[in-house]
Amino acid sequence: MAATISRLPWLRALTKDGFTWVTMEWFFKNTGVPLSFAIVVAMGLFIGLSVTGLTFLIFVQDNLKDLAALQAMGAGLVVRNHAAVRVWTECLHALRPSADSIRFGATGHIGPTGAGGLGDLR
Repeated sequence: MAATISRLPWLRALTKDGFTWVTMEWFFKNTGVPLSFAIVVAMGLFIGLSVTGLTFLIFVQDNLKDLAALQAMGAGLVVRNHAAVRVWTECLHALRPSADSIRFGATGHIGPTGAGGLGDLR
């Protein structure tokens, strides 16, 4: 049957897979649908990552004092070898006040334990 159909110059007999590939090739060559779809997917990925990153940035900036206070109280990070965690830890260390400023500024008393001092925080 396929040989009879293929003998005619304006007809072609194809299998199901062959018809699928011919159709996809025609769409790629004659329409802009695949290119438009790829552009939309790329834009969605870019915008989604941007919004997610900015949301995370705003969250961190809003809660930076709380996160620094938690770390000053001894709350550690679970994964210490990851580069982003190391950068985050360094940022918190840079923003954390020194133990001397906490000792002298909190109560006005000098000393590790006496007269209302906070003790050695180092």
